Amino acid sequence: MSVGAAAVGVHAGEGLVARFGECLLVVLAEGEAQRDVVPDIIAAASELGAAGAKPGDDLVRRLAGLLVERPVEQQPSVGAVATAEEGIAIFARGDVDVRLEASEGLQKLSGRDAATWIDRIVAPDFDAAVVGPAGRLGEPVSGSSLRSGVVPGSGATIEMADARRDTLEPDEVAPEPPTSIQSPIADAEVPVPGAEREEPTPSAGFVPVALDEPPGEHDEREPLPVAGATPAAPEGAEGPLVQGVLCSRDHFNDPNSLYCATCGISMVHQTHNLVDGPRPALGVMVVDDGSSFVLDADYVVGRDPDQAAEVAAGDARSIVLPDVKKAISRVHARIRLDGWSVTVADAGSANGTFMAQSGDQSWTRVGDAPVPINPGTTVRVGHRTMLFDSHRRRG
Repeated sequence: MSVGAAAVGVHAGEGLVARFGECLLVVLAEGEAQRDVVPDIIAAASELGAAGAKPGDDLVRRLAGLLVERPVEQQPSVGAVATAEEGIAIFARGDVDVRLEASEGLQKLSGRDAATWIDRIVAPDFDAAVVGPAGRLGEPVSGSSLRSGVVPGSGATIEMADARRDTLEPDEVAPEPPTSIQSPIADAEVPVPGAEREEPTPSAGFVPVALDEPPGEHDEREPLPVAGATPAAPEGAEGPLVQGVLCSRDHFNDPNSLYCATCGISMVHQTHNLVDGPRPALGVMVVDDGSSFVLDADYVVGRDPDQAAEVAAGDARSIVLPDVKKAISRVHARIRLDGWSVTVADAGSANGTFMAQSGDQSWTRVGDAPVPINPGTTVRVGHRTMLFDSHRRRG
């Protein structure tokens, strides 16, 4: 059992939830003095999550080192769960509890019970861990599944992978949705959007993917651009050039981002001088069988999408959806990236392409013109569904 293989749900709130490899962090800062150290905490987790398979011991030491240098009133509340050499490392400081749920009972480690903080190595025999402030943990964000990066939140629930597999029977199927709507195109009934979003049984060979390359060391940084000057383009992974903004630590971001997607620092008060830079992945498209596709390029979706001209030319990739019901066209839909937006369009299919934004209770048909979609949107192709997921939050 490891943190990296677990499913992580986010609870709504004002803090930050970060996940990098085998490291999971919840940081709750109050006031500017506490927020000053947050980027260093996030950077430590990012660096260690990328560098080691079992970074828990090093993460606990790094967090303790960052906090001990500051007065108590300048230390944010921090909760961490990370895979270590001898088990699972737990760190709790301030108004954060780590509650370990197992069939034998509940074990709670509270940062409020320590004069400094609690750090402990526990056996990986629990089913789930809940990290957040006791009594003030926000509601779970419906459908959230944090794979990598930093998002706003008051806490996180970690469901260990072995525990999830143990609860599924080999031939278990999802329950029937409580209600259905009639498709205007096909005679078959279509599930209400969201009814099929229960986590599928993990498919063989599925490997979670990181949405961003981990940040490296920043011992020396160029000064931030000033108004009226032409800023230098940031260095980074290859990708189509788009206009974006730099956070105070020089990470390239969507101009509409509320938080830096790399280090989590607030972008609200950042001077938005646009610079050209390589666009990072904008999220993942998760198919109903559990397979996922990183959205760093355009895609063609269908029963045999390799027939599409753009796939043959190498300008797009393919998402093949096997379909015994013959409801999916060979080239059914297109997913395209336009600047910082993800769009979906029908490709002239026989049965149409439909979408439902998060919270919608009915399907909306998509035409051949690209339509922007937000994280949490479900796209229906025939009787198959795909969920657009991303840790990036925009204003």
